[in-house]
Amino acid sequence: MTIFQDALSALPSSITDNDEKIRALCDQISTEERESCVRVFGEHIEKIPKGPNIFLCLPVTPKFKKDIGALTLERELGNIYVIVLYTTKIKDGNFKKQKTWESKEVRPDKILTEYAKIYKYLEGK
Repeated sequence: MTIFQDALSALPSSITDNDEKIRALCDQISTEERESCVRVFGEHIEKIPKGPNIFLCLPVTPKFKKDIGALTLERELGNIYVIVLYTTKIKDGNFKKQKTWESKEVRPDKILTEYAKIYKYLEGK
């Protein structure tokens, strides 16, 4: 079993919708990573991408040292999920989309595994 499958099995049985499952898992991840987000985003924490269809936003290492990067998991129309890389200059603070990956997966654990693979790729691991 993967980490995400273990986390899914720990969710209450009342959560049956995939969107709700993904949101619950992303909330767990966000809670655990809150400290690193505050440390990396610093004063720009209020400007990170957020909204009702953004389920997860974690900091990533950008290409250039004077940038800040954020990787999000977002829901598009229907059950289409995309993983989006945003960057901003440290001086500016306004995040802009740089790259988008569409997830072809439908199961919550597979979608989050795909997010993790892209995250690791961007971190150079």
